[in-house]
Amino acid sequence: MKAPRLHIAVPTSNLLASIEVHASKDGPVFHMALMQRKKKGLSLVATYTETALEALKPYLKKQPSVALTFTGKGVLTRKVQTNELAPAQLLQQVLPNAHSDDFYCHTLAYSSACWVSVVRKEVVDNYLQQLLTMQCFVVSVGVGTLPLVTLHPFLGQQGLLDVAGYQFQLEEGELVSYQSVETGARNYQIEGETFEHTWALAFASGLQHFLNVLPVQPIDSAVLEGLQKEQRQKEIFRFAGMAALVTIFMVLLFNFLIFDHYSGIYQELESASNMNKEQLQQLELLEGELAQKQALLRSTGLMNTSALAYYSDQIALSTPEGIQLSELNDFPLEQELSEGEQPHFESGTIRIVGTTNQSTVLNDWVKRLKARPWVAHVTIVNYKRSKNNGTFQLNVHVE
Repeated sequence: MKAPRLHIAVPTSNLLASIEVHASKDGPVFHMALMQRKKKGLSLVATYTETALEALKPYLKKQPSVALTFTGKGVLTRKVQTNELAPAQLLQQVLPNAHSDDFYCHTLAYSSACWVSVVRKEVVDNYLQQLLTMQCFVVSVGVGTLPLVTLHPFLGQQGLLDVAGYQFQLEEGELVSYQSVETGARNYQIEGETFEHTWALAFASGLQHFLNVLPVQPIDSAVLEGLQKEQRQKEIFRFAGMAALVTIFMVLLFNFLIFDHYSGIYQELESASNMNKEQLQQLELLEGELAQKQALLRSTGLMNTSALAYYSDQIALSTPEGIQLSELNDFPLEQELSEGEQPHFESGTIRIVGTTNQSTVLNDWVKRLKARPWVAHVTIVNYKRSKNNGTFQLNVHVE
């Protein structure tokens, strides 16, 4: 059922599961209205009907407070022409010779009369124990259909309230009489919102719990008092546990902030004290790298860059028109380097790679290179001939 929102001015927010326990000849039926009290009003969140109390457990996951109302078979309601009697005396007015230890009395007391609804304690206590097993907190227990009178300001007309199969007669705001009537299934509207007659009593009991508009005296139940006391102790324990956790968290947070503060100071001092040592180590490392690179350059002859530039320039100038150079590499690597391997150069060697379409031009150029005073000898590493051109590689060994 879609949850109607009721614009009834109420104070703070809360969640309540108002459950009508209706005892019929075919067994109990449970009508539940899940209601929420907010700053702007009261809303009917959802409604459910089940034939077992345990079946309502999935709808109580948010742990709302629970208000029970017992109706149907085993519930008796009578009007007593006085409001000054004790519950045990009121019970005798309704059920002569009944023992007060066996029944609960729920009263609606007015100035001159009192309406009394009674039910056996074992029935109520049985459901209270079931709700305790389901870890529900029961805030109130009502008996009979009289909570329907709560709806009079919203549904009643001129002292008459006809709702959920009952007709109530009121005079000056006090219930005078009521009777059961055949009305069939009906829907009711409050502030433009509609709900079905099936949940009228559950809704009215929830409304009474929130607004407390009827002069109702709660039942005197040791079981209910014990359940509420146990729940209060759980709430106190939970609150104390949360307070302890917050305190521990604050202490740990304070300790962390203190530790973080002094840890930062310590790190700054340690960094400052180690700075010279680190710089010295870095200088020594750089000097070692420099000496290693200088030794490598000296061993390869790359330190004599002016001679290498002269050799490369002379080779380029002597290249005939029939030859095109693609590579001129002074002191090339002996082989490709693997990761972490030291380089080894072909010292005193200039690698020349190019193309020519005439092998005689290449041979003449090799002869001219050999004639150079700074050339020790020239090696033709390879020469590959294709259709229109030939690719060659020369190694020129310098003095």
